[in-house]
Amino acid sequence: MAKPGRVLATFAAGAISLIILSAVTTGALSGWALILVGFCNSLMFPTIFSLGTEGLGERTPQGSGILCTAIVGGAIVPFLFGTVADISGNIRLALAVPLICYAIIASFGLWTARRAAG
Repeated sequence: MAKPGRVLATFAAGAISLIILSAVTTGALSGWALILVGFCNSLMFPTIFSLGTEGLGERTPQGSGILCTAIVGGAIVPFLFGTVADISGNIRLALAVPLICYAIIASFGLWTARRAAG
């Protein structure tokens, strides 16, 4: 059975790969690569939520509340993306914003997988 942390890291790596593909290509391929990032996103929140609340015991309600408020990133990241694109005049450079976010998610997934193994 696959470890949830590794699955999360794999999907985050997939999103990173698709963002890079979009940044280095043009036209339909670039657009479809970004659309397919949504496929990678489909697994992320439930997995992050489960891994983030694992082992909290009686503090699970507080932990789940904090994780639910973290959804505000879904509003902040697009704003940062747009700001970087506007300031730099380069959408490809702005793709670094979600790329960094997915790198953090991948790191969290790998950390939880190692923690579970150890």
